[in-house]
Amino acid sequence: MDVYKTNIRPAVEAQLLPLIPVVSALNELGKLATHDNVPVQVHYVLGFLQNHPADVALFGIISTIYVLHRSFLLAFVLEPVITALIPAISAFRAIEHQQLVETGFFLLYFVSFGLLKVLEHILPLRESSPFFYPYIKSAVMLALYHPTTQGISLVNGLFFEPYLYPILGLGTTGSGREKRNNTTAKKVDSFVDLSNLHKVKVVTVTVREVTVTEGEEVDEKPPSQTYATLATLSNQANRKFCSYEAIKFKTGLNPKNVKKTIHVHPSLDSQIAVSLYVKETFGTDPKIGSAVIDLSNFSKMTKKMSNVLLDFEGGSGSVLLDVCLQDEEAYIE
Repeated sequence: MDVYKTNIRPAVEAQLLPLIPVVSALNELGKLATHDNVPVQVHYVLGFLQNHPADVALFGIISTIYVLHRSFLLAFVLEPVITALIPAISAFRAIEHQQLVETGFFLLYFVSFGLLKVLEHILPLRESSPFFYPYIKSAVMLALYHPTTQGISLVNGLFFEPYLYPILGLGTTGSGREKRNNTTAKKVDSFVDLSNLHKVKVVTVTVREVTVTEGEEVDEKPPSQTYATLATLSNQANRKFCSYEAIKFKTGLNPKNVKKTIHVHPSLDSQIAVSLYVKETFGTDPKIGSAVIDLSNFSKMTKKMSNVLLDFEGGSGSVLLDVCLQDEEAYIE
């Protein structure tokens, strides 16, 4: 009881009560019980509950978990969320940011997930303990992909590499196969060989909207006749890197919410040039606006720059841009 009063109850009051409207609900019940025909015992019980909101919240949580457990609703929701939904979302994020290490990690996880499904059809695992098996499975699968435990590394080293890879011909040796450098199967500090890859920073540029009001080059053309280009610039030190990473991206006419992902050097010692052009039927499209975004500004604890305006030449208008630096680093060939 002393442990509950000194440790558990203060933790509930500090962390759970701000999230659960227990106090306001008890106060509303107290207002409803102000009629004369309400027994005194009800007033006594409500007063006791209002003086112990943390105990009411903890009792309600435990009772809810118990009811959900007895009705199988908790296992029905908990198991798919922990074993499939959360790792699937993490895997899609790794694919979107081109994080090869994390992508390989979750690929091995879902291979393990599939093998466990096969075992569930062969062996009566779920039928042997229908009440507790969903919780045991959820805990085991969580330990496989959680960043602290990363149990999939242990499964990869004890089972996949010595037994599964040779059967599938994915090892460094095989029946009549020579040694080969397979960057998706060779393990170097993780599941991917990064020796032939380059570490980059991921910058996302979104052209929100283009507005052109007037100008000599516009010649009263509607805004639908304009388009923008994005290009990467770098100094002499990064020229070798940008020789294969330099881009020049052209949007469609009247760009709106057009997104482009750009890989730049991790030092962020590079720039992105944005130019606005007017589409001509014949001849060269004239440039009417431009701006240079210096990515070194991101090294000053900046993660996003919004409403980057262009300098217009011979006219007026605006191009709204969002430039966002992703927290995670990526690897490219």
